[in-house]
Formats: sequence, C-alpha cells, structure tokens
Amino acid sequence: VGPSGCGKTTLLKTIAGLNPESGGSLWWDGRNLSEEGDLEPWEIGYVPQFSIAYDELTVDEAIETATRLRVKCRNT
Repeated sequence: VGPSGCGKTTLLKTIAGLNPESGGSLWWDGRNLSEEGDLEPWEIGYVPQFSIAYDELTVDEAIETATRLRVKCRNT
C-alpha cells in the first residue's frame, strides 16, 4: 500500500516476470530471483487491475485462462 506512483505495480509486475529488472536485486522467500531465475507458476500469481480480455469470463475461467497462458510463457 502506498501513494500513486511509488512503484507498487512496477514491483508486482517485476516479481511476476512481466517487467525486467532495471537495478538492484529481487528476493523472494530467501531466493535471489535476479540470479536464480523466475518463480514457478504455482508460487505467485498476478492479476492486473484492468483487463478487456477477461470481461466475459467468470472469475474461475479468468484464473484458469491466466494460469494456462503463464505456464505456456514459462515453457517457451
């Protein structure tokens, strides 16, 4: 929680692997992700605030779709 523009979304996107790091290091559960690579899909999820792609889906369908997309992205 913090004021607008303080980096909340940037941090979450970086943790989720959507943004590259621009400096420093990223630690999660005692692991340096800057050196060891990304989290496994089961370790964390990121749901953007707005998404036009999922408007017609139920919550369960949106989560399932996002999970499938994330697993495909990590495996390519």
